[in-house]
Amino acid sequence: SNILEKIDLNKDKKFLLFFGRIHPKKGIEFLLKAFQKFHISHDHISLIIGGHGEQEYVEEIKVLVKKLGIENAVKFTGYATHEEKQELFTKAEVFLLTSLADVHPKAILESLSVGTPVIISKECDFQEVEEFKAGIIVGLDINEIHNALITMFENEENRSKYSKNALRLVNERFLLDNQIKKMIYSYDEKYDEDK
Repeated sequence: SNILEKIDLNKDKKFLLFFGRIHPKKGIEFLLKAFQKFHISHDHISLIIGGHGEQEYVEEIKVLVKKLGIENAVKFTGYATHEEKQELFTKAEVFLLTSLADVHPKAILESLSVGTPVIISKECDFQEVEEFKAGIIVGLDINEIHNALITMFENEENRSKYSKNALRLVNERFLLDNQIKKMIYSYDEKYDEDK
């Protein structure tokens, strides 16, 4: 897709990604304030806010971006097609979701399935991320989110490990073919024991 061109972002530029409904429960304010701190030492990295929401709230978020002085580093996609969304998830360095209330959001799985590590709030209720070291789980605290970003970008090798673990998590826990094989294997084992 030409989504990066559409939002005027150089295709070689590294970026962080939020993608979802732009809504107060998504905790975007925490994310933006943490990104402001992170951007001071990592001004070569942009933040893409993907998705859409109620116009009034989207405008509030854009006003906050200006107030924080990060308008040159934050890009909004508005509505994105499936192909555009896939490209964003695939090319992002890290996916961020600092929701105030969510249960196993689909966007986290979409990110992990293309090997993009995540930084998510505890409220996302996705403990597998910590178990598999596929990302970092944080509290709804600007400093915690900022520190997680710093940890993620300490070195390329660090992010590469998170990325491999993301794919391993999806493969072992969520890939339907593998889940079916596990079920058949455990059924066969039980059946053998019952003989």
